[in-house]
Formats: sequence, C-alpha cells, structure tokens
Amino acid sequence: MSLPRLDKQELEERKRNIDAWVRWRLARGLDLFASETRPACGTMFELVAPFEPGLGPKMHAGCEETSALRHATVRERGLSSVLPLEGRWVLFIPDAALFCQLAHDPGFIDEAAGPGWDLWADVVEVDAWDGPLLLSWVPKPLVSRIDEGTKLCSAGEMSWADSPEMARGGIAGCLVSMGLMRWADDQD
Repeated sequence: MSLPRLDKQELEERKRNIDAWVRWRLARGLDLFASETRPACGTMFELVAPFEPGLGPKMHAGCEETSALRHATVRERGLSSVLPLEGRWVLFIPDAALFCQLAHDPGFIDEAAGPGWDLWADVVEVDAWDGPLLLSWVPKPLVSRIDEGTKLCSAGEMSWADSPEMARGGIAGCLVSMGLMRWADDQD
C-alpha cells in the first residue's frame, strides 16, 4: 500500500509551522513532546514497539494528526517562522530501531531514537528502503542537540537525510528525486 505524499508547498508550510512552534517553545524553556500537538499514537516508541503490521499507515496518521494540531496552535497563537528557514531533515527508520535507548534525550528524542512529534513533517516510502521513513524538520536551534542523538544511533535508526550513510544507501537520492530535499551544492 502506497502512502499519500505531500507536495512541495505543503511540506514547506509544515517546515514553517515546525520552525515557528519549536522556536516559541524553546524561547520559553520548553522541550518537545508538547501536549497541544500530541497525536493519539504517542511517540514513535509507543507506535513502533508493538511490532505490528501496517506501521506505515499508522505512522502517516500520527504525522497528519500532529501536523494539523501544530498548524492550528501556530495559527491560534499568531506565531511565525524565521525566514529563511534554516535546519536539516532527519529520518527515523523504524525497521532499524534497536530500542537500546542510547540516543534517548527526554523531551527531545524518545526511547526508540524517534524525534519529538513537534518535528514530524511527513512519512515517506522510497524505493531504496523497504518500509516507511519518518521525515522530520529540525530547526537550526535544535540541530546540535539532535546531532548528538544521531551520533549515538549505531543502527542508523535516526540519521540526517543528507548524511553519507543515506547517500550510500540510496535513500538521500530518492528524497532528492521526490523533491523533498536538495543536495547541499545544488543551485536554485
């Protein structure tokens, strides 16, 4: 079963909402996993840990729910993002999750090395991987914190989308061809 895909405009809107929401929370000393944007499925750990079939649609539904809640909250509070948007895409690969909790950073990264739902942008399927991938936008103020988590993920369950590992595995190339990211040296 193929998951629905966001178009570039929808994905850019989600990036702006993520940026505005995360900056607002960090300015107040708050972490991720906000109750206002919590999807019914909970964290990636809660979603992935039962090892049940049909994970892709469940991940997609959780991502859609938290995106809608985040959008409404950003609009209600009159928040706006800082332009130009700066940050990086991070991927969570459920099939690689070891649940060793090395990357667990309470308030930012869950027990399965999944990023906080405040960062979730989309769930994608790529030809280079058998299974769904969670695509999350990490605004610049959080890049170093999430980077520490990616370094602790020995199985690659959370990796930067533009990392050499994702390029070697063909995942980054698929994301580029889908229009979800560009190589750093691409020109507009």
